[in-house]
Order: sequence, then structure tokens, then C-alpha cells
Amino acid sequence: MILIIIAIFFLSTEILTLLSGILLILKAPKLLPSKQWKNKNEHRPLVSVLVPAHNEAKHLKSSLQTLITQDYPNLEVLIINDRSQDETQKIIDDFCQHYKFCHGITINDLPEGWLGKSHALQQGLNQAKGEYCLLTDADVIHAPWVISATVAMCKKKRLDYCTLAPNITPKTNTLSWFMPFLGYVLYLTLHPWRMNTRICYKPTGIGAFNFFKTTLLRETKALNVVALDPIDDVGVAKAIGQKSQKGAFLLSENAITLDWYPDLNALKKGLEKNLYRQFNYQKPRFFISLIGLLGYIFSPVIFLILGSSTLIKIEVVMLIIRYCFFLMQPNNSWSRKTIAYIMHPLSALVFSYIAIRSVFLAEKRQAILWGGISFPLSKLKAFLKKNTNS
Repeated sequence: MILIIIAIFFLSTEILTLLSGILLILKAPKLLPSKQWKNKNEHRPLVSVLVPAHNEAKHLKSSLQTLITQDYPNLEVLIINDRSQDETQKIIDDFCQHYKFCHGITINDLPEGWLGKSHALQQGLNQAKGEYCLLTDADVIHAPWVISATVAMCKKKRLDYCTLAPNITPKTNTLSWFMPFLGYVLYLTLHPWRMNTRICYKPTGIGAFNFFKTTLLRETKALNVVALDPIDDVGVAKAIGQKSQKGAFLLSENAITLDWYPDLNALKKGLEKNLYRQFNYQKPRFFISLIGLLGYIFSPVIFLILGSSTLIKIEVVMLIIRYCFFLMQPNNSWSRKTIAYIMHPLSALVFSYIAIRSVFLAEKRQAILWGGISFPLSKLKAFLKKNTNS
């Protein structure tokens, strides 16, 4: 009886996850090449694009090229060199020399009480003149219409802020089957569908494309709120959300793309800096959450092997519903999604290894490493506690 109750609970969760995904697809504003500017003489507010770059010479030129070719006519691009030791500064200088709307900001030292990216964005915000600010990353490829369409959407829907998930293009087969599972976990964690409803509103943000009214960024001191928070994109959105609930999670398959990480090993290393923060640096919370996730993922297999005919029927339905959710994820072929679904139990084990490794290293070092600097866990925890209580 207990097993049936657990199975029904997991099945209900799977159904709600699928329904919320359908709700997201139906209710989320769709970002398309803008045809909403009916009057060509209509005022286009200035948009300030903030691009922090730390040793991004490999990607920066391609990313900036997609910003200078935007069809939006009123733009300034602020490129912040955050203590880079490669050719990043040279690339910034070249673009600033050739394009008057590009402006470079150079940071030589990181002050106490800041992470590199948050500080770089704050320096960009200090000089931003736009009515809107787009916070993006130095490896993002932007469709030429994305800013124009976003401004039009914000005006049409009267939005104060919005975010947009990128189309991630995995470079290896291993990443191509792992990324849909990671997307599944992020969906369960971030609840993006809640950003498009006022009943249970919950803001979220994605670092590749966070679009805000500049006045809100300054009034809420949102970047100060995430000064020592490795999950800065979500933190900024939450800070803004305390003042305004006029936000939206936008959908578009082709608006922005990025490679993110070249392979699984790089992803493993990249998640060291922020995965533990997802659990507020609390080991009990981390292990309880991980055990819960693994139980949820593997319950159909366990119940199919050990369960009664009733359990088997419940779990077969659960597996079908989960497969439907994987098929709903954008930007992959049906065959790739099917392979990712078949492989998702293995992906869960790989994710568990990455997560445990990240927590182990953070606890062993009593610090996280980011941008070549070690940030003590004690300071990160104190900062989080202070912000949680304020």
C-alpha cells in the first residue's frame, strides 16, 4: 500500500510537470522577428547591452559581431573586460574603434565583497544610459532581430523585465544526450512557467539573456544583492521581482544560441562554482535533494521490477508522461530526444557524480574557485544569510 501511495505521488508530480510545460508553451510570449513596430517613426528607447568578459577571446568576437548587426536602431554596447589575461582587451579595442556605439570598460582588480561577473555588470550599469539593459554573456550568439523583438514585446505586454532561454548547441554526442536531462532538472528547479502567471508568480533569470528596465536595476540595487552570489542571473530577477511582477519568460527557438561547454568534462568543472549554492551551501539539504531526485528518476524502474501489476501500470504511465516532456523540449530532433530519454537514468548518475564532486571540492577547499580567485565558503554563507534575513 505504501509503495502504491509513493507511486501515485510520483505519477502526480510527473503529470503536473507535463501540464506546467504545456502551460508554459501556451502562455509564454513567443519571440519572433519583430513585426510589431507598426509606425516606423515610433520612438525606440535606448537599450544598453552589458557584456562582461573574463578571458573570452575565443568567443567574444563572434558574439559582438551579432550585436553590432542588430536591426534595432538605438543601441549602445558596453563591453567590460574583467581582468582578462588573453586577447579580450584587443578585441574590445578593435570594436570600440570601428563602432561608435561600442564602449569598453576595463577592470584591473576585483574589490572585496564581489564576484567577478556581478562586479563587471555593476560597472557596466554605472555607465549605462539606456532605458533598458540587456545583461548577456560573451559567448552568446544573438539573432539580428532579438533586441528589436524584445523591446517590442516589452512595450506590447507592458513588461518591466523578461528572460529568454538559449538554444544550446552541444558539440559532442555525450552532451547531446545529457543536456535534455539537465534541462529537465532545471525545469523542476526554476519553475519557469510561474513567471507567466500572476497566481503563483515566481521570477527567474537566465544569464545568457536577462532584459530589465534600467531604473529597476538601479532602484533595487539588484547587482549589489548578488555581489557574492554565484547564481547571479536568478538572484537579479528575484531582486527585481520584489518590486515588480511585470515579468515574463519568453520562448524562441532561434533568438539566441551558445555552445556553453565544449564537452562534459568542461561542464563538470564549470558547475563547481555554483552548483552547491543551489542548496544554500547546506550539506543535509543537498543530500536529501539528491536522494529525492534519484528516487524520483529511478522509481519507475524499481517499481517495474519489484512491484505488483497495479504498480507496473502506474509506472508505465509515468514513463510515457516523462517521455512526452522530453519530446516537448525545443531545438532537438525527435531521434535525439528519444535517445536522451532512454539515456536519462545514466544522465542522472552522471549528474549525481558532478554534484557530489562539486560539494566535496567546495567543502574540502572551504571555498569555491571562480575566475582564478578563491572565495571562502564562510563569506559566501554569511552573505547569503544576510540577504535572506534582510
